[in-house]
Amino acid sequence: MPRRSPRRPSAAGSGGGAASWRRSPSARSSSTTRCTWRSREHALWLLTGMRPHQLRRVLRGQILALALLAGILAVPLSYLSAWAVLWQWAQLGLVPVGQGPILAGGQIPLVLGLTVLMAVWGAAGPTRRATTVPEMAALRESAGGRARNGWLKILVSVVALGGAIAILMTVLSGAVSGPEERVGAVMSACLLLILALLLVPGWTLRPLLHAWTALVPSRAVAGCLARANCRFSSARSLTMITPFAVATSLVAVLDGGISAVAGAEGSLAELAVVLGPPLAVAWCGGVCVIAMVRRDRERDDALLAVAGGGPGLRRATAALEGLVYALTAVLFGAIFLIGSVLLMSSAAGMPVSTAMGNLPWTHLEVLALATVATSVGAVLWTGRAEPRLAAAG
Repeated sequence: MPRRSPRRPSAAGSGGGAASWRRSPSARSSSTTRCTWRSREHALWLLTGMRPHQLRRVLRGQILALALLAGILAVPLSYLSAWAVLWQWAQLGLVPVGQGPILAGGQIPLVLGLTVLMAVWGAAGPTRRATTVPEMAALRESAGGRARNGWLKILVSVVALGGAIAILMTVLSGAVSGPEERVGAVMSACLLLILALLLVPGWTLRPLLHAWTALVPSRAVAGCLARANCRFSSARSLTMITPFAVATSLVAVLDGGISAVAGAEGSLAELAVVLGPPLAVAWCGGVCVIAMVRRDRERDDALLAVAGGGPGLRRATAALEGLVYALTAVLFGAIFLIGSVLLMSSAAGMPVSTAMGNLPWTHLEVLALATVATSVGAVLWTGRAEPRLAAAG
């Protein structure tokens, strides 16, 4: 009796129908939409009689409480970070040796208030959408709409972009004298450009992901699944890429300035110390975002198992997804690296070849490899599941 081809296995889905292999990308990507397992819980609350405005208050209250708790727990950690930063500054002669953090009376309440405000503001849209999804649509996990950029983000992005262009025009007009001053101005423009582009990742990171993955031919099942899932997921959220893109682009701009300026290592080293904490926060943020969707990834893995995928295929698909996210961030940083070297070497009057030769290539390679390893490892770690979990979906 001939063996059945492994390209089209079928398994009973949660609705009792047959799920073919060709539909598995959408099955794996369904949990990245708004109607995830958490939306199911919200739908059940609405079905039990809770009104939408009551559900919004409950969800926002949870976010407020979590943000306040996180801020309180971060206070002692901030002291440790401040001691580490001050020690670095003391090595550069910026502060006296042994200088400790000086706390003003109203700083902690102010920071806690800003933390809670940003958390509640950021949760306003998702909590509103959680109460507008039809209950039966949420229970059936029908696909949600595309993620949208808020008008305030677009406004801030346009302002930052205008500021970057204005600074570059000022430098090009010759109004800034001195190579260090010109490089510093171009570096400021590049930092504003990072802010402008990453505030609207749907217009920047998503086209980049689609563009480079389209150039990579792959007929392997794992490669096709990973590419389809990443593209589908990017239409809903780009939080898997944005933190790593922040880190790589900041390092690219900093290294571009170091390579383009001769004799200004001290000031740029001071800037590196200043950028250290934001880089650490961005890196940790990327890992935390991946860890937060562990239950969704476990469920995705179980759905693929039910569709007929073996353990090797599931691990390969998850690893390739992490690789796609990491390489998108690395490519974003590489674009900024090339652009910053071109602009800053021109501002400093240095040949581009000399600036490229001054780049710390070992440092950049380590950063790229660490980004790939972290993203792939985190996705693999959060994607392990047993096939029996598919029934819970």
